[in-house]
Amino acid sequence: MNYFNRKDIVRLLAEKPDMMSDFPEHAVGSGLREQMASIPGIALLDMTMPCDAAALERMCASHAPDALLPAVVYTGVERVRLSAYDSGLRELKHRLGRFMHVHMLQPVVVGAPSFRAALCLYAAAQTRQQVCSALVCAACLFYRAAVCIPLCKQCGIGRIWLAGAAPCCAAAVDLLQAPALRTYCAILPKGYGITLDMSLQPAEAESPAQYTHGAHAHFECCARGSGTVASTSVLSDDILQRYFESFAIPFASNIISALLSGRPVDFIEAARAFMPREGKN
Repeated sequence: MNYFNRKDIVRLLAEKPDMMSDFPEHAVGSGLREQMASIPGIALLDMTMPCDAAALERMCASHAPDALLPAVVYTGVERVRLSAYDSGLRELKHRLGRFMHVHMLQPVVVGAPSFRAALCLYAAAQTRQQVCSALVCAACLFYRAAVCIPLCKQCGIGRIWLAGAAPCCAAAVDLLQAPALRTYCAILPKGYGITLDMSLQPAEAESPAQYTHGAHAHFECCARGSGTVASTSVLSDDILQRYFESFAIPFASNIISALLSGRPVDFIEAARAFMPREGKN
């Protein structure tokens, strides 16, 4: 059966609830949890964006995971053609099973749009629109790793692999290469004993148009509606340091610790409490 054609999964991805630590049975079933409990080395692969197949094979050869857990991480602002995920899964399973002998687990769906929105509050307070837009891209990338941490802790998963940037960041070719951004994104998972690897490259697209009509045609971020594409070149190390050290990392750590201990959270109210006093830069 095609996983993403199942009615319960279609409904879940249509509604996009805040689902970060408490998962219904059809999203992360008890059978899948029992299976993962018997596998020592699992890497969670964020397959929201397709990655370069050769890069993924090199990653598997280098780290030799016992299994991959494919995950679709929704943000709440994208429009998605679900059939592309099933075709992507079939291709991944064929390549990795045949050539790399890596077991592919049943995929999971995870996301918390309110958490992503809260991580973007700092960006919204910026007076320069270019900085605001670029910080939203940085926040979204950070979110895709942070939102998976509770699931990883519940299931004993020690690695998260991010596969590419969203199409709204298609022109920001430096997004995944910025050393400071990569460093800061890895700090939070590391604090929970999880290694974040962002070295996977997106599936190749020669121009932003190909992200609409080519490899990424199944995924469109609503941020493209404005006709502008953020450039991360405006993000100095100082701006990234202030964003991550004074807001994003402490806020996200507070949220994740609360969720792991079973405490309820209000993402937006918690984010406001962590907003720096200066507010704007």
